[in-house]
Amino acid sequence: MTQKTEKILHLKDTQKRKLEENKKLTKRMWKHLLWILTLIGAYTIYCIEVSHHFYGSVFNFIIITFSIFLLISATYYLFVQKKIKKNLKDIKNINGKLYNLMKLENG
Repeated sequence: MTQKTEKILHLKDTQKRKLEENKKLTKRMWKHLLWILTLIGAYTIYCIEVSHHFYGSVFNFIIITFSIFLLISATYYLFVQKKIKKNLKDIKNINGKLYNLMKLENG
């Protein structure tokens, strides 16, 4: 195989890996958020008895716990979306390189 063909195969393989990584990130993100919600829910149920001593009332404790969950979820979601956008940008660059390598030469 020529060097050009090897480079094309390498770029196609990299492109395919990045697309698969995006799919995995999206699937795992929802699973991770569900686990975080479960853990915070279990913590809330476990600490609800003593929450009125620390937070003044159970309602304040639930609001603070829910706020922490939203903060963690939003941060995680933005981190994953940033990684997905980076992969898509890399894929777009790879497509440009593949186009330049595969186009027919004039004359």
